[in-house]
Amino acid sequence: MAVMTASAGILDRARTRYFDLYMVVVTLLLVAFGLIAVYSADGGGSLLSGNLAVRQFVFFVLGCGMAALVALLDYRVLQRLSPIIYGISLLLLGGVLVAGTVIGGARRWFDFRFILFQPSEVAKLAVAIALAAFISNRDTAMARWYNFVLSLVIVVIPALLIYRQPDLGTALVLFAIWAGMMSISKTRPIYFVLLAAVGIPTGYVLWEKLPEYQRNRLDAFLDPSSPKNIRGEGYNIIQAQNSIGSGGATGNGINGSFQSGYDFLKVRTTDFIFAHAAAMFGFLGCLALLTLFFMLIWRYLKVVTMAGDSFGRFLAIGIAAQVFFQIVVNIGMNARMLPVTGVPLPFISYGGTQLWVLLIGQGMLQSILVRHQKFVIG
Repeated sequence: MAVMTASAGILDRARTRYFDLYMVVVTLLLVAFGLIAVYSADGGGSLLSGNLAVRQFVFFVLGCGMAALVALLDYRVLQRLSPIIYGISLLLLGGVLVAGTVIGGARRWFDFRFILFQPSEVAKLAVAIALAAFISNRDTAMARWYNFVLSLVIVVIPALLIYRQPDLGTALVLFAIWAGMMSISKTRPIYFVLLAAVGIPTGYVLWEKLPEYQRNRLDAFLDPSSPKNIRGEGYNIIQAQNSIGSGGATGNGINGSFQSGYDFLKVRTTDFIFAHAAAMFGFLGCLALLTLFFMLIWRYLKVVTMAGDSFGRFLAIGIAAQVFFQIVVNIGMNARMLPVTGVPLPFISYGGTQLWVLLIGQGMLQSILVRHQKFVIG
């Protein structure tokens, strides 16, 4: 018994050697940045239970517990459970279309009072797990065309359910996860060329079927100050640009911008939090934020290179692709480099479900790291 206990202790120490503390520290800094930005964007005030920053902090603490539990779990269990996880995700996406809460014309949430639970956030992890299992199980057979098509089907089904909410931004995140994972698979590059050849004319046809508000968003992106857009979809784009510009080099401090103070900048705790943060912290603060994001993605990609099996490698690249895509799209739309879509800024935007999903994803990455060598796995 003593020998077994000693052996277990050695194994635990061997595992914790590979725990990525840099990832943890960077995440803590990002969350702290986000809490300050959410507190300011919500108007400051007393730190009571109704304050969004307080609620976000509670979500973070709970999310840390979830991440720790997932890190202790052998991530390879997820490969066997992937059909169940994927199926539950589809049920949640279908359920929210029937019984979800409508906010701003979109039916995306289950209202549990303490939290608005968003199934589309869970779908990001479910799709990453399902695709990682699918691709790793087929290995060299991914060179066959039908496996390429089947991998797309895994993404298209939840993406269509999410699009029906409607939520085009999150649907695109699923395709970003697919693209990141397929890019390192053994599929043939010609399939991507053929997909683009089919996708371009198909996209033109689908454009005509898009809801009017989505077409208006693209038009507003191209010319937000036109008479048609300046009081509509282009309004917040202009306010976001003004907010970013008002920050200067060092920012305006905790009060942020004139646009936030007089409620000209809308959805500034979620979709447009980068514009508000830029007004608070200025160019140097934004540079620090981008540096933290760069470091986070670097640590994620390190997991990809260190993973001891193909499932872990594909899962890690899927999580990295999700976070990278969301960073690029959110900052891009705030700075008017991309059209507006409802994609939150990771670890910065307010939202319990999205924060939990990000932290659980990190728990999976830590689990991959501590089990990446055979002698650690046992």
